[in-house]
Amino acid sequence: MVGLFSGSTCNNRETASRSGRGIRCSIISTCSLSCGKTKKAEVLRKKNDTPILTNVIEIRLCHFWHAQASRERERKKLEKVEKGQERKKERKKERKKRKRAREIRDDVRRREKATKVREKLREKGKRRAEKGKGKEERKRTEEESKQRNARRKNEAEKAQERRMRALRSGLWLWLRPRLQLGSGYGQGVDLCLDVISLVAVGSYSCGCGSRDTGDRVRGCHKGMPCFEGREDQPGGGQLHIISSDHDDSDEEYATNSQPPRITSLPNTSRLDKSEISLATKQACGFIDNVDKRNLSVTSMIQRRALGPSFSTGERCRISSNFLPNKMHQVDKYSTKAFCGSYSTDGRFFLTASQGKLLSLKFRFYSEQNLLFDKFLRLYRTHNGDFVQFKTIPARDVGWSILDTAFSPDGNYIVYSSWSECLYLCPVYGDSSAQESLSLCPENRRFCVFSLVFSSDGREILGGANDGYLYVYDRECHQRAFRIEGHDNDVNTVAFADNTSQILYSAGDDGLCKVFIILLLNESDPHPVGVLAGHMDGITYIDPRGDGRYLITNSKDQTIKLWDVRAFSDHNGEQNTRKAVANQNWDYRWQRVPKRLHRARNMLEGDTSIMTYRGHSVLQTLIRCHFSPSSITGQRYIYTGCAAGRVIIYDVLTGRIVSSLVGHNGCVRDVSWHPFHQEIVSTSWDGAIVSWRYAGKTALDNSGLEEKTDAESPPRTLRRSQRIAAQRAKHAAAC
Repeated sequence: MVGLFSGSTCNNRETASRSGRGIRCSIISTCSLSCGKTKKAEVLRKKNDTPILTNVIEIRLCHFWHAQASRERERKKLEKVEKGQERKKERKKERKKRKRAREIRDDVRRREKATKVREKLREKGKRRAEKGKGKEERKRTEEESKQRNARRKNEAEKAQERRMRALRSGLWLWLRPRLQLGSGYGQGVDLCLDVISLVAVGSYSCGCGSRDTGDRVRGCHKGMPCFEGREDQPGGGQLHIISSDHDDSDEEYATNSQPPRITSLPNTSRLDKSEISLATKQACGFIDNVDKRNLSVTSMIQRRALGPSFSTGERCRISSNFLPNKMHQVDKYSTKAFCGSYSTDGRFFLTASQGKLLSLKFRFYSEQNLLFDKFLRLYRTHNGDFVQFKTIPARDVGWSILDTAFSPDGNYIVYSSWSECLYLCPVYGDSSAQESLSLCPENRRFCVFSLVFSSDGREILGGANDGYLYVYDRECHQRAFRIEGHDNDVNTVAFADNTSQILYSAGDDGLCKVFIILLLNESDPHPVGVLAGHMDGITYIDPRGDGRYLITNSKDQTIKLWDVRAFSDHNGEQNTRKAVANQNWDYRWQRVPKRLHRARNMLEGDTSIMTYRGHSVLQTLIRCHFSPSSITGQRYIYTGCAAGRVIIYDVLTGRIVSSLVGHNGCVRDVSWHPFHQEIVSTSWDGAIVSWRYAGKTALDNSGLEEKTDAESPPRTLRRSQRIAAQRAKHAAAC
């Protein structure tokens, strides 16, 4: 046993027990290497201490185990070192790959940068070349413009001299008998000096109330020579003096007395593809699932007798055969009528006229020296009868009442003029109890050209001559917004639908802009979209009421139909601005250039659906509207005309279906009764005329337009006199 455990460093503990044959020993040793292993041996000793190995149950040698563990650790360490070396090699390869990728990327960037630099240099060279050409063209254009302006100035000076000579002679012929008789128009020389002073300072007023925008007046009811001025700048700006004697030099400013002649058919390619075409056909009863075999009025009446009542489409289809064609004069004013409109329920009709000059107070001219009687007249309508309900005296009217509007509930009226305030007056009650709504503008010369109430009646939207849109809050009694909308005058504003959250505006820049009230910001106003396509300023906007479609009337002698879901791009907007800037005529007193009457291709970027031609827009802001949905399904567009007509277009075809003739002056405003086939036109001849259906009338030679003779009864169409004679003979024989 000694040899067995030799060389080991174990602490032995012996336990002896005696037996019959000897001493039995059990040796337990614990390894000093702290491996936690225990070795146990059993030996048998005799008395002579001779060890005899009887049984070895288990002997575990720690050194063997430690050697094996040591070899395992060495092997693992070696594997770890090898793996580390492999990872280092892989990382080195990755670094090389990333470095190569960076080099390639930097090389690509350098090439792209060099390409951009070369492109910029090429563009810069092109711009320099174009700039050189542009300078030459601008110089040539400026020289031509200077020459043209010089010729015009010379012609204008000569014409002014002729007019002044005619004016002096006309004034003397008018004043001489009154100076001798000392009549009530003035006292002798003082009146003469007053009139000469007015002429000297460039003012214009003859005391007859004929002072207005480009109105061609050869004399007034007092026999005195008349003067002309601008609607937007009375007492200043451009002046046009017309004597009582005829002067051929003024013919270049004469207005068109004849309507334009349309020689080409309208282009309906875009309209046929739009949704409004289908919606209008459905509303007018052209598309009906019930018995499409016969859609005549007689067949519809027979079906109604056997079945249910007429549908809305059938009623609109029947009423479209009975468009107004006979005139009935409602009232006649001594001055120009500017506005005329029905209330929402059709119970009232409101008119506003320019008024007449009552007195001239001081020698030198100013607006305060001219006193005009301005009134708004309110008529109650019932069964086609117009009974004057109230006469409302207007306040602070510097020139004329420019626009009026009914509140949605029909209890209030608001009107605007050359004043910084709007005036709100009740329909019922004391007409003198008018509320002043101050807009607090920055310009001294200020007016609101267009007014409209919101659907709840809380807010009033207006467009002014300073290019801004104004929103007045009636509940807060103050201005809510002042938004810069256009570069020039804002001629018209409107809400898109009954939500009153989307508004339209248009002006002399030829653009129609779309704003959302929730996104308005006075410091940074931007429209959500622009509709461009007109070649001159826009005079009026009328929305269809569905929030999608609207029409605009323009000085380029067209009406355009728009879809607000198709805005114009920047190119279209610039083309419109350029076309408007190139117009060299004034619609207030000059003839329409022939190029505007000719049908031509649309401007590049024009997104309008349809263009309607056939009416004249001259002298003033003429208005247009959709026909009522309740009786026509909004199938028609009707508008005033500078030639004294009321024009009705078919939305679906673009053709004129009716031309109502009877006025002797420009028809500025028109209004269709919301529930009856009745149109009221307001004209500068002072007449308020109601148009109703009174039987079929004869067609003119062209067979395209329907005309009405106010003096003769309507004649029924007869294709052959021979057939008519045979039928009359047969009836007499029976």
